[in-house]
Amino acid sequence: VGDKMLQSVSQLLASHLRQGDIAARIGGDEFAILLLDCTAAQGLKIANLLRELMQDFRFEWGNNLYSFTVSIG
Repeated sequence: VGDKMLQSVSQLLASHLRQGDIAARIGGDEFAILLLDCTAAQGLKIANLLRELMQDFRFEWGNNLYSFTVSIG
């Protein structure tokens, strides 16, 4: 179940990045995102978008629905 959830999160993140940006799982439930040729203002906008997407994301498995907390730093 955990692997399926991580795959879903990876797909969600990747689908909202710009072409050329890189998302990678660095361990456990931690991801790193490299934003190429990005100003601080653009990076903040993208970070807020991804944070909102993850907070709204629900993963369903069987009869259970899972939600997530997100921190970006």
